[in-house]
Amino acid sequence: MKRETHLVAACIGAGCAALLTFAVPLAAQQCLGLSMPRKIYIGAQARHILTSAQGHAPVYGGRAAMRFNAPRQIAVTTSLSIGAGPMRADSTAGMVSGYVALSGTLPTVNPAFSLCLAMGFDANGVDVTGRSSRAPGSGNGFVTLPLSIGAGYDIRFGLWTITPFVASSVARYYREDLQTTGTALQRGWDGNVTIGAAAAHGRLSFAATSRHGDHVREGARMAFETGISF
Repeated sequence: MKRETHLVAACIGAGCAALLTFAVPLAAQQCLGLSMPRKIYIGAQARHILTSAQGHAPVYGGRAAMRFNAPRQIAVTTSLSIGAGPMRADSTAGMVSGYVALSGTLPTVNPAFSLCLAMGFDANGVDVTGRSSRAPGSGNGFVTLPLSIGAGYDIRFGLWTITPFVASSVARYYREDLQTTGTALQRGWDGNVTIGAAAAHGRLSFAATSRHGDHVREGARMAFETGISF
């Protein structure tokens, strides 16, 4: 993991230099899967979250985001997502995540090319009640603090702007599983890659993403989102 961490860190450093040197303001953060043509965004989400080292579960919620213009032709976006969903028996999964991102386009490369850099947090948890087959009050939690770089490319399709993107993250993680490890806290470094596409027309936008990594052995974690900007 150390080699991958150094590689992502080098890419993030190069991305920072590119943003500070060549960027112009970006009206949306499609290079991280969020399309917001205007400065304030409210959306609904359905996504899978990490529940253990072997699996994930669906949750449903929403996202609020706001964009600010910063010096050197860079846009700054803050995002906060909250969601929850039922699991088997009486257990419940929940998540809270957010980030602060810098974004811009690189017209010296291609006006349709966008670059995003982000730092954030992602907290997932599962609570199991006493009616479950597991011990009363048992559960687990997984927290990551990711540093991410994403790139997207705008494609005009009629009145819509569709942006395929890819983003890579390196993260410090903390995991606690009361069923298998008692109160022991596990920690380390992890990474993931997210691919997907965002589409926007006027105030309306949609996005679909697939996230791979984070010690999950049961395939990708999907997410779908729709929202409006104003």
